[in-house]
Amino acid sequence: MLARYRWMSRLVAVLLVLAACETARPTTPRAKLDTHDLPIPLAARGIAARASGIGGVYELVSIDSDARTLRVIVHGPDPVDTTITLDAAQLARLEGLAARAWSEVQHGAMLDANDIVEDLYIVDHDDAFHLRGFPLHERGAATGRPIAAELVGALFELALPLIERPAVGPAPAPAPPPSPAPATHHPNGIERKALVTPHTDQSLLPVHGVVVHAWGLRGDSLIAIDSDANTLRKVEHLLGEKPRDRTRKLDKRAVEILMAAALEAWDETATGPTPSATDVREDLIVLDGDEAFYLSGKPIHTLGSEATGRPAAARALAAIYRAAK
Repeated sequence: MLARYRWMSRLVAVLLVLAACETARPTTPRAKLDTHDLPIPLAARGIAARASGIGGVYELVSIDSDARTLRVIVHGPDPVDTTITLDAAQLARLEGLAARAWSEVQHGAMLDANDIVEDLYIVDHDDAFHLRGFPLHERGAATGRPIAAELVGALFELALPLIERPAVGPAPAPAPPPSPAPATHHPNGIERKALVTPHTDQSLLPVHGVVVHAWGLRGDSLIAIDSDANTLRKVEHLLGEKPRDRTRKLDKRAVEILMAAALEAWDETATGPTPSATDVREDLIVLDGDEAFYLSGKPIHTLGSEATGRPAAARALAAIYRAAK
């Protein structure tokens, strides 16, 4: 009798723990899940991971748990859209990781890489989970969400053979003919709506102008030149000092000179890498209406002390820093 009582007590304790875990699971109603970046709808039950970078290039891996299929879509120079069937063991492993990632509590910092965004979606009928990282996973790197990172890595590992050698299957629909490039199209430009600036609030970017965002040991500073308003805005968050946000007018001719330097950097073809320094980063963002250019370096500008594969960009940053003094 006593043994049976102890067994029942343990069962109740396990059920209470499972119920507590289920309650703690962060859930978003499926109807409120933001999936506008996905080219296809999510399955009724499934998992999806999307990795995107500069220029609107992305890779999507989507699992339909009920159909037991894995679909890979690549939007880029070598497009892919193919589907394979998973075996029961593969699906069980992925679903197990997904259940744990959904309830995972973050411990420690997430990854922080240049120009990479990864999204993880897990859906179960009306319930959903979404996690974003910059990126979420990187082989051998520590992260505050190791289970989510393992899941994303497993999805892309399964997709890799399909990306490198697309499976034989129904041919994707033919792409529509490209629209003629506008007369003002810039080399190295991307559509403004495809611009990804993971470390810079896009509400600070002007419609036409140039932005320099720099980070160092003392903090970060952002310089935004609006060529429509002829203004220079400087936002600083420096260690031990109050945040500063100042805007002042510039002479129209001065703005034209700065924009000419920025456009020269936009059209530049790199001849080599930018310098590599510890704890220093610079982002250059040039904007022209619906078009944009984004360059990141650690740093880009060298103050003339080192060689760089982006000399026009380095000159543009030097001119912008002088104007912001």
